[in-house]
Amino acid sequence: MHDAELRLAEIACEPMGRKATLGGTMLRLKFPFRARPKSPPRDEGVIIEFVFRVGSRHLCVFGAGVPDGFEGITLQSGRAELRPTLLEWHRRVALSPPRQGFVAVFETDAEAAGEFRIGLAGRTQQISDTRLSEDALAFADKAADVSLNHFLMLIAVRHLPPAPAALAAAVLARVRQKERRLLEFPEAAFCLERVRGNPTNGCGIVTGWHLAAPGSAALPMLVAVGASGIVPVTALARALGRQDLAPYRPRYEVSGQDGYCGTFALGGAAKDVVVVGLAAAQGGYRRLFRMAEHADGTSLAIEMVRLRNQLQDESRIARLEAGLALPLPEVSPEVLAGTPPDGAVRTLLLLDHDCDDADIRDVLRVYADMLPPAPTRIQVLRASGSGTLRQAAVGALREGGLDGAEMLEPSYRLPSTEMEGAERLVFARSSALLQCADPAFPVAMLGHDEAAAGALFHRQLARGEATPDLPLLLAGALPMIAAFRVEALRRVQSAIPDSFATLEGQLLAAMAVMGRAGRLRYRVETVPDFLRGRRSGDASERHENTRLFARDLELLGAAMERH
Repeated sequence: MHDAELRLAEIACEPMGRKATLGGTMLRLKFPFRARPKSPPRDEGVIIEFVFRVGSRHLCVFGAGVPDGFEGITLQSGRAELRPTLLEWHRRVALSPPRQGFVAVFETDAEAAGEFRIGLAGRTQQISDTRLSEDALAFADKAADVSLNHFLMLIAVRHLPPAPAALAAAVLARVRQKERRLLEFPEAAFCLERVRGNPTNGCGIVTGWHLAAPGSAALPMLVAVGASGIVPVTALARALGRQDLAPYRPRYEVSGQDGYCGTFALGGAAKDVVVVGLAAAQGGYRRLFRMAEHADGTSLAIEMVRLRNQLQDESRIARLEAGLALPLPEVSPEVLAGTPPDGAVRTLLLLDHDCDDADIRDVLRVYADMLPPAPTRIQVLRASGSGTLRQAAVGALREGGLDGAEMLEPSYRLPSTEMEGAERLVFARSSALLQCADPAFPVAMLGHDEAAAGALFHRQLARGEATPDLPLLLAGALPMIAAFRVEALRRVQSAIPDSFATLEGQLLAAMAVMGRAGRLRYRVETVPDFLRGRRSGDASERHENTRLFARDLELLGAAMERH
């Protein structure tokens, strides 16, 4: 329960009465304590305070009692009598020793519905569905701080599943009232230095530091709380160098690698997100929290690349990326249905030019042969274009049947306005255009009613090796040519999480969604040898984009695994 403070001035209370007067006016005092449930089951002073569900299978019971001699608690669901999978105690200031607060967690069948009965010392109490829903919100509002902290800790260590939206919104309203970014007490020192979250999809990154007392094995425990849910933060302890914490020695153990980093994914739009840190202290848990700063998907991707460079451990990097991964959306085939474009529709070509600058002349000639003359805008995926690149491109436009085509400014980003008016988008790696035997295949596939996209992958195939399935092809960064109906692509992009930082990463994610919906037609060209392109020009920008793309591939792989 919240601490209650009663400030009364010039009040004369009637002896043994419940009324009070102030200046001759009769007052009725109301104390903000939660009334006990009617006829709670007791086991020598055991009180059941809150009973509620978390997810479809877990039921939580919070109450108070004496640990020694506790006869145990059971849950009756239908004909089954269940014992708790977890029973833990915590100290509460409002309870006189030896009484403590407790939480019992039961795991029920997913199909279990209707009324439950809680058993204590041969007595039972019926728990209705109404109480289950009411107690969840009452718990978030009125439970003792240490009880709420214990509940959040169980989510942080994954003993409980993520909490649903209604409960999360109530917890968010409570915990955000007292922001605290640093805790120091005998057992540990814990700091939340930075929290950044993407408001469009609820993904975010946490960094800070944590020190434990000598001989303690305490680790940072964190949850992210938003209006859409409460989820654990995937945290890596002792992961980042922090030489600045030496002054904390000898009170705490200082290794020089005491910084932590973590990721979370709420899985829905989240304007306000807080990250709560929890630390074990004196028979309970204390909390600190920090509001998340808003950051877009690209900013978070750049920060992840920085963290990856510091971690250097592939297994830890994979764990961190998995904490950010959201499952790709399910899109019905009907949503992607449309009229196949004819050969002369307006086309946007995104060219990943991984060859020498002068080679763009031959690349654009091959492209011109792929499809009938059509109004085309061409964007080279680079930070800038050299004079050689521009001159070769102009020559190709004159000679290659691309009269009237427009060269856009080179860029790794695609402004949304560039897709306006286009009905077909073609993505191609220059090395693939020059070496694939049938580069026109993806565009030809758009002529089928059921195809929202077509793709041609080029890979080396060892003798006896089977062709991989689509997820492996997409995550393999293979040389590729792909064509999309822009209308279908827009619909898919609006559903994909704003997590992928590169154009190629976004398009690969769209292809994965279309493939699941049965709207992607693809083929793999296998050859004994394939010459990968030599990426020239703008080395620093290319290096950054390459690192971001490598990170996009890992994120895509994790997202497809979560399907």
